[in-house]
Amino acid sequence: MARIAIFSKYFGYNVGGAEHSVLELLKQEEAKGHTITAVIVDNVHSHSADQLKIPLPESWQVQRLSLPADTVRFRFVAYWRNRHALTKFGQSLQGIDTLYAYGLYAPAVINAFSGETVYLVRDEYGLGWNRNYHRGFKRWLFWLYRLSEWPLERVWLRDLYRAIAKSRLIANSSFIASELSKLSPEARIELRYSQVDTEKLQADYARHLPTQPNKGIVLIGDNILKGGDIARRIAERLPERTFYFFDRRYQEPRRDGNRVFMPWQSPGYVYAQAELIIVPSRWQEAFPRAVLEAQVLGIPVVASACGGIPEALADSSALIDDPDDIETWVTKIDERLRFEAGAKDKNPCA
Repeated sequence: MARIAIFSKYFGYNVGGAEHSVLELLKQEEAKGHTITAVIVDNVHSHSADQLKIPLPESWQVQRLSLPADTVRFRFVAYWRNRHALTKFGQSLQGIDTLYAYGLYAPAVINAFSGETVYLVRDEYGLGWNRNYHRGFKRWLFWLYRLSEWPLERVWLRDLYRAIAKSRLIANSSFIASELSKLSPEARIELRYSQVDTEKLQADYARHLPTQPNKGIVLIGDNILKGGDIARRIAERLPERTFYFFDRRYQEPRRDGNRVFMPWQSPGYVYAQAELIIVPSRWQEAFPRAVLEAQVLGIPVVASACGGIPEALADSSALIDDPDDIETWVTKIDERLRFEAGAKDKNPCA
């Protein structure tokens, strides 16, 4: 049986769906008899990660790592500043047969590790994409921002392509697997969809459900990639509905008209607020965990047809081809909420 280590900047912190999905993937590896070592970067403060830790299985070993820099705004500057420390760490890993890694810092560690490496591709960043989804003046600002980091981004891309060529690749959707095959036609690519611990999720949801009488429409992740601007335009068209925006940036609840901005919470708490989930993503989602979890809980979803979302969403009629088509969002949301209301009228005990 293999001794496996898992590494990413945010692994062990509740900052996104990738961390939970990779946790479930490694639990599956442990069930096969492998031993797991989780490498935790213990001086991460960006995204309030240090306040959002995920409990890890007690059977896992934990190895802690401190890095010189921690920043979100200038990703490739952070990579450059940490690259030497990441390389030394990869070289120093002892007693490990296989290294699983994902995220921004993965290439440096993978390239330095002497054993078998597995690169987990969880989103379009993992493909080396850094696309500009902004509109108007912000679009030009983003190009200037990218230009300022361009030389360091090239270093990261060079390291990334080396890591992809060296590693066994695990994609979390057919969409990601297809894009990976374009980067490395000869690569070994395994498709493993994200898994949800349904019992844990349902228990968390049931615990919070009785305390949340004022349900609304929920967006998880309030940024340009996740379509936060689209959700605001939808909210303007549906003033009678409450919209909840959950994001790591918000430290306490704040209301602005029919929009409520909420700090990051446990999944059960988030879904307890929801009569419907919207996923108006602009970027090419890999296999969004919000769609999977909502479906487990029987919460309707309306989503853009970007990336791997069509693979994750069972109801293809709830997909929207053009994320900026606000009229279609309003129509599909109204249809699903009226359907849900009609179902409850027929079965008031549901």
